[in-house]
Amino acid sequence: MNKLMITLSVSILVSSPVYLPPLYAAEIKEAEEEKAPKKKKIYRWVDKSGNVHYSDKPQKGAEEQDIKEIPVVKQQEYILDEKILNRFRENMEKEKNKDKTNKGKEPLYKSIKFVEPTQEGIVRSNDGNMFATISVAPKLKDGHRVRLYLDGQPTNIQTELTFALSDVQRGPHTLKAEIVDADNKKVQSSKLLNFFVHKASANRNNN
Repeated sequence: MNKLMITLSVSILVSSPVYLPPLYAAEIKEAEEEKAPKKKKIYRWVDKSGNVHYSDKPQKGAEEQDIKEIPVVKQQEYILDEKILNRFRENMEKEKNKDKTNKGKEPLYKSIKFVEPTQEGIVRSNDGNMFATISVAPKLKDGHRVRLYLDGQPTNIQTELTFALSDVQRGPHTLKAEIVDADNKKVQSSKLLNFFVHKASANRNNN
C-alpha cells in the first residue's frame, strides 16, 4: 500500500504543470527583457545660434528621434558541391597531361588567353547573362575559328573573340577556349579559367 502511494505521488508531481507565483514570473520576465537588445535613443536639439545637435544622451529642450533599424544583409556563402570539385580536379589533371604531351612542340599561337573574366574573378549578373573575351596572338589564321567551352561543355564556334553567354547560374564555373581548323579539329587551346558568378541578394533588393 505504501509503495502504491509513493508511485502515485511521483506521477502527480511529474505530470503536473509547473506553477510560478506572480512574483517569480515578473522577475523572469524582467530578466528576459534585460537580455534583449535595447533600442538606442537619439536626441535632437537646436542651440541659440541655430546649430542642430544630436546625442544619445538627453539634453534640455531636446526631442527624442525615431530611429529606423537598418536590416543587416549577411554575405552569401557558397557551398561547393563534391561533383563540381571533382570536375575541377579532373579538368586540371587533363590540362597537366596535355601539357606534358605537347612539350617540345613549337605552338602555332604564342598566346591564347581570356581578357574577361579573369582567373578566379567574379562576374556579377542577376539574369545570368555575361560576356567572355579572348585574346589571340598572332591573330587567327585563315580558316581557323574559336570554340568556347563552359564547364566542359562546348558552346559556340566563331571567328569573333567575344562570346555572349546566357543563363549562367550562380556559383563556380570554368571556361576554356580552343582554336580549331576548317575541319573543326583542335589546333591549340587556352589554359582552364575558373571564375564565379554572383547575384544580388533578394534581401538587398527588397531594402
